[in-house]
Amino acid sequence: MKNLDTLQLENQTREFATLTHNATGLKQDNKLFFVQIDNTHAVDNLGAIFQIFDGTIEDLEEMQDEDFNILLAYVSEDGTVYNYAEDSADFEDDSEELEIFSNCQQQAELNYDNQ
Repeated sequence: MKNLDTLQLENQTREFATLTHNATGLKQDNKLFFVQIDNTHAVDNLGAIFQIFDGTIEDLEEMQDEDFNILLAYVSEDGTVYNYAEDSADFEDDSEELEIFSNCQQQAELNYDNQ
């Protein structure tokens, strides 16, 4: 994950989102809780990293072609699109980013459990 822009806790998005696309071939949870890590990523209550897509789910669907397919996507009530993006995040070289990720994941787990 590059150019981490640490968010103030009070400005950090925390919300449930509902499954809209599942091309994984595996059963996925219908609803997950997301906590924003930085301006472009969020972690769900299971620890997976998702890209925060800048647009609507319809915009994301229009981008699908031979080189890009929506593997897994969730949409919140306010329309925020969370697109699965595990391969786009790398914490190996930055302990500060790993700590932020771990804290956000823990928040997501707690909020999901308290639903």
